[in-house]
Parts: sequence; structure tokens; C-alpha cells
Amino acid sequence: VGDPILYLNDIAYLFSQVIFSQFGFPDGQGGDIISVDLSTVTTPTILGTLSVNGDPVYGGPNEFTGTALYNSQILFAASTTLSGGNFGGGAGALDTINIANPSQLSISNRATVSTNGIQYVLDPLIQGNLLVARADTGSTDGDPFHTINDREFIVTFDISNPQSPAVVSVTPTNTFCCAGGGQAVLGPNQFLFSGTMDASTSGKPVLLLVDTTNPSNPTITPISVPIALNNFTIQGNYLY
Repeated sequence: VGDPILYLNDIAYLFSQVIFSQFGFPDGQGGDIISVDLSTVTTPTILGTLSVNGDPVYGGPNEFTGTALYNSQILFAASTTLSGGNFGGGAGALDTINIANPSQLSISNRATVSTNGIQYVLDPLIQGNLLVARADTGSTDGDPFHTINDREFIVTFDISNPQSPAVVSVTPTNTFCCAGGGQAVLGPNQFLFSGTMDASTSGKPVLLLVDTTNPSNPTITPISVPIALNNFTIQGNYLY
């Protein structure tokens, strides 16, 4: 189950991803979006799942790699078009999910991006009518377990019409996936992402500071950190 979990009143929204392997070789994938009733905290209850016809444990055919809450009606989910034993030839996906009835989740739209070989959209963040996310190509050898061979990008989407997100820009970061995780909105036009490494042969972990003052050409500044970070939370002027 991915991080973060999103909360709307007494409802929690989780995303999940799974990769199956047999004898050390990947042969399947899947994931789901799950709504949970927390009105009685000691006994959480699953209200609904996006995949109603998928595997009862592992969900639908596509991995999910992040969510962002737009309002009480819409949740955006980062994903991929890759499914089954296919780990090449896909595209990154941003799903618009109807959560008006948490017991009956449904996809109302899927926007895709395959520029520069992108196959995954990850870690979406929203500010106003702009959605900013990481994206990567997946390993060039078809291995779904993300490695230093994965090239990373920042993708911006115009979500002024949330039912039809439009790609504004795709910007290379000169970093590679994956080391840690986490993302945060720091302030106006300021976003921070982890889960990435610099292009050196040693692949040292960095944070990516993304300035979207011009969303068509965001400025990306790498920040060296001594160890890969997994989660962010902001308290006052401090990021923990």
C-alpha cells in the first residue's frame, strides 16, 4: 500500500501496487484504489475498491503509484497503461477517479503521456489548476523493479477541466529512479520530490526542487541529501 494515505472527513483513500514474479522473473502486475470508512477508528471498514471485477486481493491490471485529492468529488491517481506480463511499450497515466460515492469508485478519464519513453506517472501534487508529478521510463531492460536505468522527468498537467487533464510540459531532471520517496508542496509554485538519484555512477540520492512559475518550462534544482528520504511532513518552517 502506497504512501501517503489521503483523508477526507471520515474516509481514507489508499492506493496499492503489486508485481508478481516466478522463479525470479516478473510475470504480472496490478493495483487498486481503496476507500475505507474510519468513522469508528478501532474498526476500519472497506467501503469500496476501484477494481470491482479484478483479483479480490490484488485489484485491477494496472499499478498505482500515487494519488492527489482534487475535491470531494474527484481523486487523481498516478498509474501506467502497462498490465499483465507487459513491462514495455506502455505510457504513464493520470486517472480521474469519481469519489462522489466512496462505495462506488469509478474512472471517468485517463490522460496518458509517453514522451521520451515515459511509462509511469508518480507522486502527483496539486496547487490550484496545476498538477505536478514525477514520471519515469521504467528500466530499459523491461525489468519492472525500478532501477538506476530509469530516466526521470517532471510532468505538469493543466487540470482546470479536471475531467480532461492536459499535459503542459515534460522536463528531464537528469536523475534516475529510485531511492526513497515522498513529495510536498512547499509554497506558491514550489514543489519538492524525493525518490530519485543523481546521474553519477554512484547514484547519490537527491531531492528535486521544482519551481512552476512558468509551468511550460519549470525550473528543477537538485538538492543533495546524505541519505534517501522516504516521507515528508511540514511543520512551520521545517520539513521533516
